[in-house]
Order: sequence, then structure tokens, then C-alpha cells
Amino acid sequence: MKLILSEIPTNQIIAMKSKSLVFFLVAVATFLPAIAWAGEFRGTLTKDGKPVPSAEIVIKSGTTSYRTKSESSGFYRVVVPETGSCTLTVTMGSQTFPSLTVTSYDRFVQIDLLITTTQDGKETLQMR
Repeated sequence: MKLILSEIPTNQIIAMKSKSLVFFLVAVATFLPAIAWAGEFRGTLTKDGKPVPSAEIVIKSGTTSYRTKSESSGFYRVVVPETGSCTLTVTMGSQTFPSLTVTSYDRFVQIDLLITTTQDGKETLQMR
């Protein structure tokens, strides 16, 4: 049996659309706060003034780790739902730099990272 839309009374169509809209709004209201209040780290990773692509950036909050890779421009972005003290670790190739302590808030945090070379030739990771 085929149901043709024109056979359904207009008031039933309006009721169905209203129910769909209410369901959608309830779903958005339920999940939007979790997305909107999540913390986020973003910034760039550079070495000698040039972007560092494909470096792994890990932010650990408690026992949970959040990972990303830097883009070709050196840009990275990591969403961390928890707030509070975290550790940020960068791995470039086979080299993992000592972790930095950072703080996650309920909004984004801009952290630009620099890989610098010390006078004795060692590379270090710093926040700009």
C-alpha cells in the first residue's frame, strides 16, 4: 500500500513536522553543552621559524590521552573535555620532547610551541 502525501490531512503533516522539530531541538539542547563547554588546545609548532608538519601532539588529562598531528602549516588542534592540569607532549620523528604542564579550561587555549636548539646542540620544546 502506497501512502501519498496529498492523502494525509494538512493538520497531521503539521503535527508530524512539529514533533520532528521538537525532537531535533531536544537533541541539540542535550548535546550542545557538552560540545560548547569542551576545552580546546590549538596553536602552531615551529622549528627555526618554519612549521613542523606531522608531529604527534598528545595532551593527557588524568588517565585519558587526546592525540593529534600537526598539519603542514604546523597548526594543531586538540579537544579536551576535562578542565584542569594536563601534560602536553610532542613527538617529532623518533624524538619525544619532555612534557610541558598546561591547563585546560572550558574554552580554547592558544599554545604556540617552539622547538629551539641550545648552544650545546640539544633541541628543546618551549611555549611561545
